[in-house]
Amino acid sequence: MKKWMKLLPAVAALFVSLPVFPQFVLTPQGFVNAADGTSDCYVIECPGAGQEELFRAVSYFLEVQMAGSRTMFHAAEPDSFSVNAFVRGAVADGARAFRSLYDMEFRMMFDIRDGQVCVRAPEVKAMRRVTFDEEAEPEAPMEPGLTVRIGHRPGKVEVARLFVSRSYVPVGASLYDGSGGDVIFNRRGKLKRKVAKASLEDYFNGLTGALERHLCAEGGR
Repeated sequence: MKKWMKLLPAVAALFVSLPVFPQFVLTPQGFVNAADGTSDCYVIECPGAGQEELFRAVSYFLEVQMAGSRTMFHAAEPDSFSVNAFVRGAVADGARAFRSLYDMEFRMMFDIRDGQVCVRAPEVKAMRRVTFDEEAEPEAPMEPGLTVRIGHRPGKVEVARLFVSRSYVPVGASLYDGSGGDVIFNRRGKLKRKVAKASLEDYFNGLTGALERHLCAEGGR
């Protein structure tokens, strides 16, 4: 077994335990490179590593981190790898006492060359919070003074949607139509949802940072 495979569980722990260093920052137009604020790619330099070796490391790492029934992986070996994922409760919004968690659908793409991996800016397809209200079934009389509740039935279903901005529509995403939901940035580009913005950045920077540490740590290949 490759040494980097043996190290993967430890790397997964790093994903949630180490400080997050910004590779990407969220804007009204989506994520951009935090260093220059314009490019849509963050490059992980891995001197001495070959393309095929890096492809195997990237694909294995992401399959372990993102595996799920609603996650799809696509590969053009050894040049690129992409993931379309669904993660429950990935995005937090609101003050701590009233915080809401949103499920997120997103896509990330990775271009792989000798000695480097280009992490493309994440594309957020949807953020949703679904709540259910249960309604009790009528009680059934059994005998005088005794009733039995049959059970519960699904009640009202409410879906709250969160958008990056009104203008941000990556491939596969829903357009903000004003019929419901809130935005992180308003139409003038002013930040409305500070917690949601930070939550998105922390999630993707945490994932990207963990991948970088995995690929470039001494003995990680």
